[in-house]
Amino acid sequence: MKILKKIFLILLIFLFSSVTTVYLYRAIESNQMRDLKKYHIESRATKLYNYVNYISISEYIDADKKYLEELYTELSEKENDISSKYHKKSVGNPYDNGENLNVSFQLIPKEIKGGVLLIHGLSDSPYSQRDIAEIFYKKGYYVLCLRLPGHGTVPHDLIRYTEIDWYKNVRFGMEKINEEMKKVKNPEIIMGGYSLGGALTLEYIFESLKDEKLTMPNKVFLFSPAIGIPEVAKYGNLHGILSNFSYFNKFAWNNISIEFDKYKTRSFPKKAAKSISNVVRKNSKTLGKLSKENIEKLPPIYIYQTIADSTVKNSEIYKMYSKLDNNEKNNLYIFDINREYENVFSENYRELKIEDIIVNYNIKSKVHFISNNTTKLPDFIYEDVYLMEGNKPILKNRNKIKEAWHEGEYSLSHVGMLYSPENIYYGRNGILTKINIKGEDGLHIYSYGWSRIRYNPLFNYLSDKISMNLENEYKTD
Repeated sequence: MKILKKIFLILLIFLFSSVTTVYLYRAIESNQMRDLKKYHIESRATKLYNYVNYISISEYIDADKKYLEELYTELSEKENDISSKYHKKSVGNPYDNGENLNVSFQLIPKEIKGGVLLIHGLSDSPYSQRDIAEIFYKKGYYVLCLRLPGHGTVPHDLIRYTEIDWYKNVRFGMEKINEEMKKVKNPEIIMGGYSLGGALTLEYIFESLKDEKLTMPNKVFLFSPAIGIPEVAKYGNLHGILSNFSYFNKFAWNNISIEFDKYKTRSFPKKAAKSISNVVRKNSKTLGKLSKENIEKLPPIYIYQTIADSTVKNSEIYKMYSKLDNNEKNNLYIFDINREYENVFSENYRELKIEDIIVNYNIKSKVHFISNNTTKLPDFIYEDVYLMEGNKPILKNRNKIKEAWHEGEYSLSHVGMLYSPENIYYGRNGILTKINIKGEDGLHIYSYGWSRIRYNPLFNYLSDKISMNLENEYKTD
């Protein structure tokens, strides 16, 4: 027995030593990253998010606009690096064309049939919702998109604010949607969320099942939703043991970048990963405990997701649909890779069959698979609609879509789902897309993500399906 205890103690010491060694190695290795700028280590305090101070949503949006103007003016006076978006003359400066589109916004049609709250993703800004907002607006919906605390400003704000601040922001947004809809007869309330915004949308509707003060939306649209993310995100606060010491400050960051992107924060702190992980894990626990009665109370959920997503875990989306077992109410849209290029992909993508996904995850909802897998031609893309009958997925419908892949486009991406190819910044001929830098590996040019497509080649199909689902008869009371 004593020998076993000694062996156990030795193993424990070895394990602890190994973990500590790896931890210290990672901390020391972080010093190889780019130097931290002032906007990485401090940010501006604000009373903007004291929501009780605002009588109307227009008043809040004006305050948000003023705050961003003051912040960027202050930053531009101190920034000497012209590649930084905080420099007055940088092409990445959000005020380059006059208006800073990181700001919260609302779209008000002449005749309003309902209200939509759109929630953007982590490290993004309301600009990411602009193209999709136009779809709802043109269908007669009042659209509101609020800038989540910590976004559209400086990287350090992603450390300052957490999921608690985001929850409050979403509730404030829904309160204001309800206020605006008091003027409308029988309005339809809709929530839409991208990535983190999708997770925050789910958190809100799950809480609405328990809290009668929260308005349950009539429909929910989710785009590349963060229903599952890599497990490592939940350890995002472990850096704190060392990163509070100046020598290890960089250890608090997953990556440190030049901030050249007008509408997205490129540097990413580990604390932000922890915050989104908290939202995702909360939703997972809630979903796992939902009764059949509560599941039936949920609104129709429409999810649009690429089969190739390096940010969120598709498997968790499929698992959620196995829980949402109404095969008529909920719809899952899955965008396949461009099969013209399938020979260059890994085997798991080449051999992928949508029928296997439906069966393996027991998805009883309607599944729409958008693919050229039967033709391998870029301009022959089909929407195959499947429904489970018994234990077998049945192809119910097949429609050729109007869109086509362009040369060099081999898949959608997590970050490009909501951008039109016509988007002037991220689109097919957009300002950022045209940047084509080349050089040697190891230089301190921030090159991560340049090959990642930033727009949706099949955006018009997405737009048509959203419009169609807005007319869908399924609507919660």
